This record gives sequence, structure tokens and C-alpha cells, in this order.
Amino acid sequence: MLVTETDAGNITRQEAVSMLPPLLLDVKPHHSVLDMCASPGSKTSQLLEALHDCEKEGQMPSGVVVANDNNPQRAYMLVHQCKRMTAQSLVVTVQDGQKIPAPSQVTARHLASCSSSVERHQRYVAAGGKSLAEAKAGAAQQASGTGSAAAPFASLATDEEKANPFAATPWAASYKDSPEIFDRVLADVPCSGDGTFRKNVELWETWTPSSTIGLHGLQVQIAARGA
Repeated sequence: MLVTETDAGNITRQEAVSMLPPLLLDVKPHHSVLDMCASPGSKTSQLLEALHDCEKEGQMPSGVVVANDNNPQRAYMLVHQCKRMTAQSLVVTVQDGQKIPAPSQVTARHLASCSSSVERHQRYVAAGGKSLAEAKAGAAQQASGTGSAAAPFASLATDEEKANPFAATPWAASYKDSPEIFDRVLADVPCSGDGTFRKNVELWETWTPSSTIGLHGLQVQIAARGA
């Protein structure tokens, strides 16, 4: 029964603690929501469910959920997870979380005004965003050594921007005059996984303090970008 209902989109199973962040966001049908590190999509499904909790049956929300992941393969997994819900108010992007939004011309408001998911995707790509196919091809090039890897995030910042981590982003100057981009932002940043030791004891064999500390800089960058 669980498998059947999950495949039908009626059930999404996740731990209670994982359900807390979307609940605290208190998403409404008119909100524009950004899920910065969305895959595999359990929290995204919860956000979509809240977005579609309209007052009238059959009513469509005016808001949108932009679900992002920096890995094309994980983005496809995200699409597979979310399409079970047949929700129309979803845009999936492939971008490093610490560099969102890219590009600044496409705000959540613009995306929400599109009549279909296809139109939203076309508008995002037309403004300079990568399609899933382009992102996947770029990842394959980098993996084979034929593509150029992106410069480290910290190297993009000036001394002044380093003193203010909220401004140290490639697109800061282009969107600073448009403060309202998203009503809600969820940043479920990459983690070491040590919170799951109690149910996945095999992690003890590979976990090291250095692997946890090594993620800290990226976590701060994504959190600052979300803020």
C-alpha cells in the first residue's frame, strides 16, 4: 500500500525532523518560494503541497516554487519525485546554491506569471539560465576534463564584498535595487550526514571530522546567499 500510494503521489515519506523547515516557512498560495538545495525533493513536495492549499477546490495558486540543485542527475531525480504530484507551479533549475539567482532578470514573479511550466522554463533559458540538458552536458565535459571548472566562489569577491558576505555574489549589483525576489527561502545545505548515524551505522566507517569541517565554508556561503 505504501509503495502504491507513494507512486501515485498521495504519500511522501520522510522523517518528522525533515518536515519542520517547510512547516516553519508557513507557505501560502501567493508566495514565491526558493528551495536552494532541493534534491531529492521531499521538502519540495511539502512546499508544493502548502502552495496548493488554496481556499477553493480547483483553484490554482498564484505563487511558484523554484527548486534548485547543482547536480543535473539529482535535478532529474527531483523532477521524478515532484511530477508525481502533477503540480503546475514548479520550476526546476540547475545552479550552484551560493550563486543564486542566475540570471537576475528572471525573478519568481516573472516565472509565476507564465501560463505553463514549459513557458517558465523557456523564459528562464532565454534570460541566460541553463537548461537541464545544457547543465548535464557541462557536467560531463568537466568530468572528462574538456570543460573549464568554475572559479571558487570566494575568488569572485572584492575585499569590500568579503567584509560583507551578503554582497559577495556575482549578481549582487544587478538585483540589489529589486529587493523582493522570493517570499520564502529554504536552504537545506549539504551536510556530513552524521545526524543519521542512529539509523545508518555504516556511516561511522567513512565519517571523519575533516569531512564535516570541509563543508562549513560552503554551508555559510549558501546560507548567506539565501539571506
